[in-house]
Amino acid sequence: MKPGAHLAAALAITAALSAGGASAAPGAATDLNLRRVLLSSGGVGYFEYEATVLGASDLHLDVRRDQVDDVLKSLVISDDVGKVGEVSLPGKELASDAFRDLPLSQAALDSPAALLSALRGAEVKVESAGNVVTGRIVSVTEEQSKLTTGEVITRHRLSVLADGALHTLVVEDIESLTILDPALREQLGAALDALSRQRERDSRQLVIHLDGEGERVVRVGYVAEVPLWKSTYRLVLPEASLAENATLTGLAVVENRTAKPWNDVDLTLISGNPVTFRQAIYDTYYVNRPTVPVEVIGRVLPRRDEGGVLSPPEPGAFFEPPSDGVALAGPSFHGGFQFGAPKRAVEAPGVADIVPAEATEEATQVAFHLPTPVSLDSGQTALLPVLTLSLPVERIALYQPDTEARHPLSSIEIKNPGPTDLPPGVISIYERAAAGGDLTYAGDAQLSLLPSGQSRFVSYAVDLRVTVDRDESDDQKITRATVAEGTLTLTRTEQKKTVYTIAGAVDEPRTVILEHPRIPGFDLVTSDDFQVVETTAQAYRLKREVPAGATVKVTVVLERPLSEVVSLADASSDQLVVYAASAGLDDRVRAALARVIDRRADVDAKQTALKEKNAERARILEDQTRVRENLKAVPASSDLAKKYLKRLDDQEERLSALDEEITAAETAVGLARAALAAEIKALRA
Repeated sequence: MKPGAHLAAALAITAALSAGGASAAPGAATDLNLRRVLLSSGGVGYFEYEATVLGASDLHLDVRRDQVDDVLKSLVISDDVGKVGEVSLPGKELASDAFRDLPLSQAALDSPAALLSALRGAEVKVESAGNVVTGRIVSVTEEQSKLTTGEVITRHRLSVLADGALHTLVVEDIESLTILDPALREQLGAALDALSRQRERDSRQLVIHLDGEGERVVRVGYVAEVPLWKSTYRLVLPEASLAENATLTGLAVVENRTAKPWNDVDLTLISGNPVTFRQAIYDTYYVNRPTVPVEVIGRVLPRRDEGGVLSPPEPGAFFEPPSDGVALAGPSFHGGFQFGAPKRAVEAPGVADIVPAEATEEATQVAFHLPTPVSLDSGQTALLPVLTLSLPVERIALYQPDTEARHPLSSIEIKNPGPTDLPPGVISIYERAAAGGDLTYAGDAQLSLLPSGQSRFVSYAVDLRVTVDRDESDDQKITRATVAEGTLTLTRTEQKKTVYTIAGAVDEPRTVILEHPRIPGFDLVTSDDFQVVETTAQAYRLKREVPAGATVKVTVVLERPLSEVVSLADASSDQLVVYAASAGLDDRVRAALARVIDRRADVDAKQTALKEKNAERARILEDQTRVRENLKAVPASSDLAKKYLKRLDDQEERLSALDEEITAAETAVGLARAALAAEIKALRA
């Protein structure tokens, strides 16, 4: 026997002896049958089971382990007569819980040496090499020894204290080891049992205890995560020259990813956007409690207010969409893949009728209740008919520059004539050919949520027969100006102009809708070039008819106002001249600015004259300083001295005259400024 094998066998026996104290494994049988399924576009499904019970009963429900959280969160039980007692299920049996009361951790089971080291102080009975030692574990030590072959092996020595004597045994040579403490042995067995059951990840069984009398039907339901059900549509278009309705058929792709088959279940498909989330209710949590100081008067910890829940609104009435098929015939539009022979003498069959689901418009969603029970094996996918509608459609060429810069998209405007919303999905579009009525594949499209009474554009191909060019430019101009209280207020208009040049198809007219981007702060200028169909969050939709073989230009202008306020008293003459010459000014404002310009020019002229006289006075004073210095350097009675004195006399006379002229010029400037201020103040235009 290999080293350690005896100990492993002994531990296995211990685990087996303790298994009787563990909880029994959940049973596989159930007396609940799946009867009703609701699949939501929110990624969850409601599963309702049904059972006939007599008196007080226990119902067993098997659920997948990964769905236990959802079941605990949403379980609902309907029993008109009885009362619900407790609902029980096996705990999650985390290994950490099993080892909580043991004097060792899960890591102690990695090896016999680690286990014995963790059990220090425990009383054990050890059999090794024919010797039996009963005592308490003191320690486990590791030692290494080298064999004659040069190989180094590791062994462990177990020290056991028995009757005051210390016995040493080699762990790898122990044949049998028995834990003598019954409580410790039971705890260790329970922990090993929990580790074994932790590998059972497939399912858990809920036991629902019911009290009551008599025979009755009990229903048990819960919400769990499921794959999204998807909507797909088939749209068959009439011939382009015919004013007939198109046929829209809606189907649902449904998957059964549960562990059991669906046998004749009542199936409802919910289209909406409910709030759904997951919470690990099945996990074990402990509250992180705060540590508070010990006081004579107790400390109060207020609870957190979680708010309330509003009552749900009442559901609406039922609606059954029309199911009459439309016989369509006509040529294909823009080509595609054709099914069947190009021409036939026998008329092609119409679109097959379906039995539509019963649609219910509720407060936040639409429910489609399938008219017949559904059977679907586990892991299977089904394509189920849901609705059929005869609806008017309009062919348009939708130009989206961010999708295709040079060509519009072949599109269809679909309007929902029914009283319930159509869920989002993908559409395969077909057309009836003129000769023989064969179906032609035209393309695929995507349909967003289509509320009742509203319309959507669905695009399925690029219209290469129509070309669109764009030319963009920016401009600013003054559109309004007012003068009041010394202030010139200018309103400028900033424009962003786009000219679309549309070259139409040679042999067919087109209804073109331009998606022109919206810009925050800018408004669309109405024009005879287009008709505003609608406004989306990102664009204006502008309609223009383009005859066959024609080329048309559509000018789209976005504009916004910009305000500028100018103080006339602080503006320079050059600024005022620029403003007065601007296009778009009212004649009264232009005349008012001209008067201000004249007054400003008079002030400037008088300021220039005053500046010149002050400059002349400064030059004379500077020259006098030079003459006086020269006068000191020549004899007092010399002719040069006399010349200097004469020059000083003349300059003094000029300075005296300049002082009067400067005073007069300053007065003139003041009067001119006052006249300018009065003119500005009196302006109203």
